[in-house]
Amino acid sequence: MEHKRLALLIDSENISAKYMPIISEELEKQGTVTYKRIYGDWNNSQTAKWREKVAEYALTPVQQFRNTVGKNAIDSALIIDAMDILYTGNVEGFCIVSSDSDFTRLVNRLRESGMMVIGMGEEKSIHSFRIACNLFINLQSIEEKIKVQDFLETEVLTKTKQEIAIAEEVVMKKEVMRIKETPGNESSNLVEQHMIEQEVISIIQKNENKGKVTELGEVGSRLSDQYPNFKVKKYGYSTLSDFLSNMNDIEMSKVGPKVIVKVSNGQKKDASQEKICAYVKQLLRSNKAKTMELGTLGRYVHNKFKNFDVKKVGYSKLSTFIKSIEGVEIKEERSKKSRRQMVYIQR
Repeated sequence: MEHKRLALLIDSENISAKYMPIISEELEKQGTVTYKRIYGDWNNSQTAKWREKVAEYALTPVQQFRNTVGKNAIDSALIIDAMDILYTGNVEGFCIVSSDSDFTRLVNRLRESGMMVIGMGEEKSIHSFRIACNLFINLQSIEEKIKVQDFLETEVLTKTKQEIAIAEEVVMKKEVMRIKETPGNESSNLVEQHMIEQEVISIIQKNENKGKVTELGEVGSRLSDQYPNFKVKKYGYSTLSDFLSNMNDIEMSKVGPKVIVKVSNGQKKDASQEKICAYVKQLLRSNKAKTMELGTLGRYVHNKFKNFDVKKVGYSKLSTFIKSIEGVEIKEERSKKSRRQMVYIQR
C-alpha cells in the first residue's frame, strides 16, 4: 500500500482547536496531506483559537457566512469542496474532522469512488459517521491518554516500576471498559487478541509465499475486512502500530516512508536499538558521577545516532525509551529552583 495523498477538511464550528496537534500527528502516520482546508465564519469570535492554528499548521481558511439562521452553510461548503477535490483525481483519501455534523452520506459517496476516508472527532461523534469511515480516530480518547502519560512521567517518577505498571494497567482497563460501553462497541464483538495475532501472521506468511513484503497499511485493511468491527482502541491502544508492537511474534521496521510488518525472530529490538542501549550504558559508566541529566544524555545519543527517533521504535518520549533499557533507571531530583530528571545505572 502506497503512502497516500490525503485531503484534510476541518469543520471549525464542531471541533476544538486544541486537537490540532493530535490531528497533525495522527495524519502523518496515514499519508501525506496535500490539501489542508478549514471551514468557518472567520468574523465570528468563536473561531479565534482556530485562527492561531491556521498559520502554525499552514491551513487554508475558507470563509463561509451564515446567510440564514438554522442552515449549516459550513457543512455545505465542506461537502462541495470534497466533491471538487474528488474529481481532480489528485488524492487517494480524505480526512474529515467534525464532532456534531453528520457527514455519513459524504463518506459513503467518497468510498464508492474508491477513496480511503478517515474520520476524526470526539466521543459524541455520530455513530453512523464513525462506522462509515475506513478509520475513525477518537481525538478525545487520545488527548486523555496523553494527559495520563504526562502525569505518569512527571508525577510518578518516584514510584517503583511495579507501582507504575499497576497504574498503567488500571488506566488501560478503564479505557477498554469505556470503549466497550460506547454504543456500537459491544464486548460480544471483541475478537480475542491472540486470534488477531494469528491472522496477522497468516497475512505475512501468505505474502512471503508470493515473494511480497507486508506493509502496516495492508495489515490494517485486511483486518478491517476480516473483522468489520475491529478497532485497536477496543484493546486499549491508540494506533495499529502500538497494538502490533505488543505482540510477541510480530515486529516492525521502517523502510523509507513505509512500515514493514514481519514475523518476529524472537528478538524484538533491532540491531540499531541494541547499539543505542549499549551506548547509553557506556556513557553512564564512563561518567565520573555515574549519572547524567536526561536532556544531556539525549543530546549525546542524537549526536551519535543522527537518524534516531524514539517514535519510530515505538516510544512516545525519550524518557520512556531510556526506562525500557535493562539496568537503567530515571530519578527526579528537586531543589528550590529546579527539577531535573537524572539517569542512573541500577545498583
